[in-house]
Amino acid sequence: MKRSVLLIIITLVMLLANTSLLIAREPISSIEVPVKDITITVPSHFTTKKEPVSFSHSTHLPYSCIDCHHNWDRVSPIQGCMTSGCHEKLMPSPPTATPSKGKKVMSITGAYHKACRGCHREQLSEKERKNPKEAAAPVECAGCHTNTIPENEYAIESFTLPLGDMILSAPEEAYTKRLAVNFPHGRHFDQECQTCHHDWDGDSEIEGCMTADCHDQALPDESTGDINDPVNVQYYLTAYHKVCYQCHKDLKKQEKRLTKINMEAGKPAPAESKAPVKCGGCHNVEN
Repeated sequence: MKRSVLLIIITLVMLLANTSLLIAREPISSIEVPVKDITITVPSHFTTKKEPVSFSHSTHLPYSCIDCHHNWDRVSPIQGCMTSGCHEKLMPSPPTATPSKGKKVMSITGAYHKACRGCHREQLSEKERKNPKEAAAPVECAGCHTNTIPENEYAIESFTLPLGDMILSAPEEAYTKRLAVNFPHGRHFDQECQTCHHDWDGDSEIEGCMTADCHDQALPDESTGDINDPVNVQYYLTAYHKVCYQCHKDLKKQEKRLTKINMEAGKPAPAESKAPVKCGGCHNVEN
């Protein structure tokens, strides 16, 4: 009897565990990206002499998500830097300490100072190098750790970032022989948002390329179909072909150049670019 009850309990536990895993693994379609200022503090069980940091997330939106969130898988919610298993220590371990589970965990102090302050230092102008206190991106302690918390106002607190793939179709008014495009949005998160969304102000929801007053022209100008002609700047194909296609071509050129350099140096060729340059590479979805 006891054995039967025990087996039932074990089975229920396993079923619940599997259900939890299925729920946890269920893909999400989007995440909310904060625009407002974020106050960065160390966990309560740590003690520090420095003030908290008021971090302007919107100021850093011109950079790619991967620049800071380097271990993000691009399909899950973004975790904070001090998440368990990431930069969960306050200070670096002593040189003799054995790394946890064979993996060295960088301290949160090291992570912020190496990534944030390191990036700020790289951007210093010649004038700012002589007087770091006047730097736009602070490199002095008091520039980030300050008692004065700015009260910035933003139009929104966050915007929606779609994950995964997106289907891009031509406008209904347009005549096209091509199939729709399956655009892997998540694969482009190593690019800055404004590489594509060039008119985005960083303080509002991101609009699609064919939004009114952007590239909302379904047909080219009657005088010419040339996408390089200024009269077709709002033509939807101008946006996609001049930006997307041209970027893909540039990546292929870079790949060829690096392959040649590596071959001459006796090194293996770089990973092949997955950016298609042939029509069928992008236009592959039935409308």
